[in-house]
Amino acid sequence: MSSFYISSDGEEQKKNLNCMCNTPAIRAITGKIINQCGEPIPNATIKSVTACLEPVAHTTSNEDGEYTLTVPKFIGIKLIVSKDDFITICTGVIVSDTQNFTMVCQEQSTCIIKGRALFNSCKSPCALRIRIKSKDYEKTCFTNSNGTFIFLKVPPGKYVLIIDGNECYKKVIGFIIEQGKEYCQLPDIFVDWKNIGGTLHGIITDSNGKPIANSLVILYNKDSDLIINHTMSNDEGIYFFGNLPLGSYYVEAYCP
Repeated sequence: MSSFYISSDGEEQKKNLNCMCNTPAIRAITGKIINQCGEPIPNATIKSVTACLEPVAHTTSNEDGEYTLTVPKFIGIKLIVSKDDFITICTGVIVSDTQNFTMVCQEQSTCIIKGRALFNSCKSPCALRIRIKSKDYEKTCFTNSNGTFIFLKVPPGKYVLIIDGNECYKKVIGFIIEQGKEYCQLPDIFVDWKNIGGTLHGIITDSNGKPIANSLVILYNKDSDLIINHTMSNDEGIYFFGNLPLGSYYVEAYCP
């Protein structure tokens, strides 16, 4: 309030007044924070900083992912948005008072798993299938000529490792990858060799090359000339013998 008086009739006065404003020089920035599926993210931290990254104020989002942040009106403001398991967002200097954010999940810490599968015999364990499985994860690789296998970018968790292949009996072991572990060297894993023997197959044809079905095929031991086994050719003229021990053999065919 400003007082003044008129000292005589008709006297004109001039009085400049300063307006006392009750509204502080602040602005409210509002918005919503969601994930890539459009779901709200509660308890995310929204921090305002100056253009030089000096802190100004901060708040958190509610259960609907909404927030309101009050900041000074006449300084350049950037926002930093953070939430566990999500990639942090940092804006440039913002102009609008409405700022919505979509946060991207941060890639989990992962681990390299290395191990070696060996036969109890001296046979080379090449091309054994190695699988690791958890409730939400599964991956497969194969051993090299030394029996070595490796898995990359495996997230923390409880796993089973399964070994199987053409020449080994299935084996299952369990192991755990702890959070923050970057490398896991498994002890050597020994598996039993499955002696499946050798195989022999061929096709029975006539003089014109046409397959002959239901031909009798007899397998002999070459050293003793004794009959080892016999079979019949199928509709395509194909015969097959399996699980043959190491040795020399010959076959004879008798057409129907």
